[in-house]
Amino acid sequence: MKKLILFMLVLVVICSGVVLAEEEYDFREVNWGMSIDEVIENEGEPADKGDSNLLYETQVAGRDAYLLYEFQNDKLYEGTYFITRKYPNTILKFGDYLVLQKEIEKLYGEHKDETVWYNNRHRTNIDNYGRALRLSHVHFRSTWGNENTNIDLFLGRLSDKIHFILKYYDSNFEEDVGIENNKTGL
Repeated sequence: MKKLILFMLVLVVICSGVVLAEEEYDFREVNWGMSIDEVIENEGEPADKGDSNLLYETQVAGRDAYLLYEFQNDKLYEGTYFITRKYPNTILKFGDYLVLQKEIEKLYGEHKDETVWYNNRHRTNIDNYGRALRLSHVHFRSTWGNENTNIDLFLGRLSDKIHFILKYYDSNFEEDVGIENNKTGL
């Protein structure tokens, strides 16, 4: 009887360890290097699927967004949120950028500021940052990184539109340039 109780106790301890063990992910519930099929298994069916990408409609920190997963040789290397929330004016979009920046800092620590000002006219007055964005005078960018994942938070005008993007990518990813692009000419 004592052996049975001891066996049951050991079994409970082992099983509880299995249940309590959490799988660690690089991004959301996926890991870099997963195949397209593995990501679909974890994330569900995408809204759209290409040969080397998956598109989902989702939310990030309560904000509506598209999530684009990128693959090379059927291995996941990047996940990018395109925040689609509608803002009545650009300064509110900048305010949301700062809020999201603080939320990410809670998880990943202090950011590195890589903001670029192309024209300093509105730089000294935060009330004019919305105007600076509309005029392409600034790109706001904050970055974080660890041994597996780099994170970029970006707000700026690209082409004809202001983009609000949060990108996670494999810090060990090396683009496959292919043999055609890798010729030395020797």
